Amino acid sequence: MSGLTAYHRHSVDLARKLAGLSTVAALREHYSTDDTEIALIRFWGEARARIAELAAIAERLGGDEDQAENARRLAEIRRLLAGFDWEYHDRQLVLEAIERIVDGGAP
Repeated sequence: MSGLTAYHRHSVDLARKLAGLSTVAALREHYSTDDTEIALIRFWGEARARIAELAAIAERLGGDEDQAENARRLAEIRRLLAGFDWEYHDRQLVLEAIERIVDGGAP
């Protein structure tokens, strides 16, 4: 798993462990409860959180096309900031321009 931080690797490991809980008994043991309903509620809550984390990791890694687009956006933001006069220019306008770049538009 190249390109992943320690936090991301930990998130993936937790998702794998959660995916390995294949029986109600395993869920009850994992969540230290005899109440199946509580175990299932905790499981689905944690599952939703893990899926969101995995989706964020996938977006971060993206394909070459995504990386090229992100590099273009970053270069455009750097160009914008390099020409910005922090003493005289309107900071709100530059923030709005950065938002437009991040959203895929032109500054």
